Amino acid sequence: MFLHTKLENRKDPIKICFIGCGKFVSMFLAQYNHLDKIQIDSIVDINVDQAKKNCLKSGLNEQTVDDINFSNSLDEVLDRDIEIFIEATGNPIVGTVHAAKIIKNKKHVILVNVEADITCGKYLSDLAKDKGVICSMAYGDQPSLILEQVEWARLNGFSIVCAGKGTKYHPTFEYSTPDTVWGHYGLTKERAEKESGMNPKMFNSFLCGDKSAIEMCAVSNAANLKCPSNGLTFPSVGVYDIAKKNDSEK
Repeated sequence: MFLHTKLENRKDPIKICFIGCGKFVSMFLAQYNHLDKIQIDSIVDINVDQAKKNCLKSGLNEQTVDDINFSNSLDEVLDRDIEIFIEATGNPIVGTVHAAKIIKNKKHVILVNVEADITCGKYLSDLAKDKGVICSMAYGDQPSLILEQVEWARLNGFSIVCAGKGTKYHPTFEYSTPDTVWGHYGLTKERAEKESGMNPKMFNSFLCGDKSAIEMCAVSNAANLKCPSNGLTFPSVGVYDIAKKNDSEK
């Protein structure tokens, strides 16, 4: 019944390929030494040397990194014995092209790339059904965790009135740019970009609301929930105040 039990009972490890080896993948790599039934076969990145450095910084030893096949082209790894490709570039156009190639090659794909999901997810989902493979969100990312709760509620007979997500937010964050973002995180440019490899555009999208809007679009599409008629809003409210009615509703 449970995924971990099924994974334990599996004889051979699941061979995977990462496309893009940035911050998100680095967080997975930090757990990689504790995973018995998942094996990284390949990593595709436009900067192979940096991808290898990210692997080492994330705790992989040199022998493990040497055993991984690195490439700067998806086409070079499509025919390898890989079961699941994980698209994590964050580029909607590139990600959609990658996912379409993978699906047409009859391999499963996980879209960490939510940007590709919200722009071309319907096309990719229909294509995956036609080819008999899976095109999925990334488990552990906020949209999939929200959907897990939506599914639980519906299975138990509850009606879903709305779904949302919480994040550290303030109206002034809307004016943040990639040039000013690190001050909001309490980081220097050197610490964030050079030492930690953090992308200022991506991390600014987390702060200014863009990423939240993208992720809620993915939730809306996947859960078949309507978008707000006045657009997505970001009220500054604490968790204990969410269920309270405002003055206009009393």
